[in-house]
Amino acid sequence: MSDSGRGPQANEIRAFVGHSFVDGDAQVVRKFLDYFTQLSKSHPGFSWEHAREAEPRGLAEKVLKLIADKNVFIGICTKKERVVSNKNLFRGTFARQRLWATDQHIGWKTSDWVIQVHLEESAFPTRHDFG
Repeated sequence: MSDSGRGPQANEIRAFVGHSFVDGDAQVVRKFLDYFTQLSKSHPGFSWEHAREAEPRGLAEKVLKLIADKNVFIGICTKKERVVSNKNLFRGTFARQRLWATDQHIGWKTSDWVIQVHLEESAFPTRHDFG
């Protein structure tokens, strides 16, 4: 709360941290979360929250509840899937039903849910008054 009691100060950072719950990502995610904890202890104007574990209910419902009072989204993006643009796909000479790509055109992307959370967060301020 600000000194006037009207709400959070403009310079406060209240972050929602989105991350994977996959076991293979746990070590890198833990390093970030530990850093955010340390940062919040040394800078009173910084606070953060994250989902504790994956839940079966809808992502939008879960995330919107957690980000209701946040003004920053931090996404911890880890390599999850390989992707290739349609323009870099080609059909094989003998296996016409299969699509192929060269290694140089195949890239990495993060989990779709991290992108979905970002999109939800991007639209959120237009639906709520942060005063």
